[in-house]
Amino acid sequence: ECSEKTKSIKKQDLEEEFLKSLRAVQPSQKVINLAKAVIEDVYNQRRLETGKTVQRIERDIVAIDTEIGSLVNQVARTVKREVIDIYENKIVDLTKKKEEARLKKRRAEQGPVSVGTAFDVILEYLKNPEYLWVNGNLDDKRRVLKLVFADRFIYDRESSVGTPKLSLLYELFEQFQDRKYQGVEM
Repeated sequence: ECSEKTKSIKKQDLEEEFLKSLRAVQPSQKVINLAKAVIEDVYNQRRLETGKTVQRIERDIVAIDTEIGSLVNQVARTVKREVIDIYENKIVDLTKKKEEARLKKRRAEQGPVSVGTAFDVILEYLKNPEYLWVNGNLDDKRRVLKLVFADRFIYDRESSVGTPKLSLLYELFEQFQDRKYQGVEM
């Protein structure tokens, strides 16, 4: 059984130690700039892929229209009712396929969410988690906890704060900050 089970820890002591941990994980501006550049690059790649997808869908729609036109011509020249029914069913299927393609095209044209707005929100949490912890609402505090730490915050009365397990994102930031990048502009 735990010997500290019935003892309490002063809220102020716990909060001070927690804030020290948050201050310790603030990434440098160079790392923030690098993260922003990587995200913008990924976003631009997605936009290029979206443009290619739209072009491919447009080609598919033209091919479907051509096939429908060919089937309509065949229906006009055919006399057997069974064959006409087969052609008409194929035209109906192709028309559905064309509408699905148009829907995909509209979705693709909407494109991904603006990288600027989405990243700016995340950037505020990344730059200064301590500020958001002190000045934010309960939702902001929850986001800070999830964004910064991979596990629960550990406090030991004897040794103060244990080394908190950082989220993958902050571990990555620390690796970039710890390394010496000579000749690499960030």
